[in-house]
Formats: sequence, structure tokens, C-alpha cells
Amino acid sequence: MKTGITVLAGCLLAGCAATGGQPAVKKAPIPPPSATGKAACFYARQAQNFRVLDRSNLIVYAPNDANAYHVRVSPPSSELRFAESLAFLPADGRLCGYAGERLLVGRAPGAERLAILDISRLTPESLAALRADSVGPEVPAAKPGPGAEVEKNSDKPVEK
Repeated sequence: MKTGITVLAGCLLAGCAATGGQPAVKKAPIPPPSATGKAACFYARQAQNFRVLDRSNLIVYAPNDANAYHVRVSPPSSELRFAESLAFLPADGRLCGYAGERLLVGRAPGAERLAILDISRLTPESLAALRADSVGPEVPAAKPGPGAEVEKNSDKPVEK
């Protein structure tokens, strides 16, 4: 019994050491597409741009910024956060979140294949909320500190 407590205490200490004793900052979870909008489809060829929200969620703009869709994929992918381009593999040209639809992350032949689970059309309000959730804490702008004050007196010559 005492050994089990020791192991548990060691695990707890290791967890605190990994974060430097600071509590982890948790981000609010991103709701599923069914909560952010109405289920919808878009044509894969119309996808023009995207924004990654996390390892499982992204916003796809098809055909323009006025038409945004929330797409959820599985399994979560760390590669998705760093993706510069994506490819969709629809079953019939449209993406609706049906079985068999895939998102390719990375370049062929080693592209990661993710299943598309859910797609919803975003309203301007839900789009703004998702964008706000995906942005980290606001970093204050750097302000110049008080520097050495330089006096300028044009009446007196500068002495060396």
C-alpha cells in the first residue's frame, strides 16, 4: 500500500516539475460543428483558404471569406497546426462530413490522411467566436522606457 502512494506522489511531483510549478493554462474547448452552425456541404474545388483552430478543428473558406465552414477531423493531428496546404478527398466532389471523406495534410506520398467527421456552415457570429477562441492571449505592445534625456543648448559650444 505504501509503495502505491509513493508512486502516485512521484507522478504528481513529476507533473508539477514539467510545468515549472505553474498551473497549466487551459483554453476553452472548441465546440463541435453541430454547435457552431448548421450542417452543410461545400465543393472541395471551391476551398480557397483555411485557418487551423487546433489539432482537430479548422475553418475552411469556400469559395471566399464570406462562406466559412467549421470542419472537424479525426484523429487529432499535430501536423495540422503547421500545414501550409491541405487537400480534400471527397466521395462525390462535395464535402459534407460523410463516411469516406478525407483531409490530406502534408505532401504526397507521406501525407497524413484524416477522416472528416463533421462540417457546419458558420454564421458571422459563430465565425467571430471561433476566431477569438483560436487566438492566444493578447500580448501588450512594447512601450519605450524612459531613456537618457539629452539637453540641447545651441547657445554654448560643445566641450570635449
